[in-house]
Amino acid sequence: MLDKAFQKLLQFIDEGRVPPFIHRLIWKTCYQFIARKWKSDDWTFMNYGWLPEAGSSPFPLAAADEKDRYFIGLYYRLASRLDLAGKDVLEVGSGRGGGASWVARHYQPAAMTGLDFSPTAIESAKKWHAEVANLRFVEGDAERLPFPDASFDVVINVESSHCYGDMNRFVQEVERVLRPGGRFGWVDMRSPKMMAGTQQAFANANLLVEEEDLLNAGVVRALDAAETRKAEIIGQARFAAAALRQFSGAKGTALYKAIVHKDVLYLLKIFRKPEAKALAQKLA
Repeated sequence: MLDKAFQKLLQFIDEGRVPPFIHRLIWKTCYQFIARKWKSDDWTFMNYGWLPEAGSSPFPLAAADEKDRYFIGLYYRLASRLDLAGKDVLEVGSGRGGGASWVARHYQPAAMTGLDFSPTAIESAKKWHAEVANLRFVEGDAERLPFPDASFDVVINVESSHCYGDMNRFVQEVERVLRPGGRFGWVDMRSPKMMAGTQQAFANANLLVEEEDLLNAGVVRALDAAETRKAEIIGQARFAAAALRQFSGAKGTALYKAIVHKDVLYLLKIFRKPEAKALAQKLA
């Protein structure tokens, strides 16, 4: 029952039949439920993950992070393209904080800020990652970022923007809080029907595209690698297990099949905000 309801919800969102405020409310409710249901610090990632092709050299990880390799892979795929050392970095949609914690520890930014709209997730993230000195977590809205203009050198957004009611407003907010010359790294999934609106939101901002890639194959490898662990966690949900299997992209679900067959595209994009002089010339 919940399984079919979740699939129907995804269909309505895909077709643009859900008003923005309802869109935001639905996803916030889902993530608040998950944050309250699972309070263990052995599950601090919420993304589908990414893994390189078999035979490729594995990216380096500390022993304590190895169990989360498939989830960290998505952060590695994005953050390895960005110069983060000594920078002020913001993650919008930081969830349970695992990604922000790994970025803060591995890439050593001067300051790493994780922002999320779930107060329960923020509370947990603060507790679980308190030992990371250059990391803080803030509750806030991606479409109304609670920071002054030009606050960050880098903004990242990992598998979160599909939850937002107004993608255009989110991208405008990213542009606003980035410093001139700053970079924006984005990874998320989109159906072909949603692509035009997403591309227009990026085009409306004063951001220059530096890199684009399609990640479906690597995401499927990560979903396969994480299947057993996710099944154990989802099994604890009982009545909600079927819907959570869809939500998590478990093997055999409609979403898993859509990613495999590229009916849903998993995209990476990296942008740069022009320097002040270049921006003035562009707007002239």
